[in-house]
Amino acid sequence: MTTHAAAARASPDAVARRFEGGLVLANPAHEQVAFDLESLAPGGKFRRLRGSPGQDPAVNNGEPVGRTVTLGERDGLLLRRAD
Repeated sequence: MTTHAAAARASPDAVARRFEGGLVLANPAHEQVAFDLESLAPGGKFRRLRGSPGQDPAVNNGEPVGRTVTLGERDGLLLRRAD
């Protein structure tokens, strides 16, 4: 009997969830995704968290984000409200 390996992979859509104090973005896909924050939270302003020593300072720098945030494949980001 011959067996063949097969793989099935779902390509889930990126998701965003608004909370009172911020926004969570998640990209489970295998390609980068751009999130339009104006369409997700009209009029909202957000900034990155300020990380503690040892965390990636390029990501967790406390800086405001613009209208669009792009996440790489299988990545996520927590933003806090800035307004």
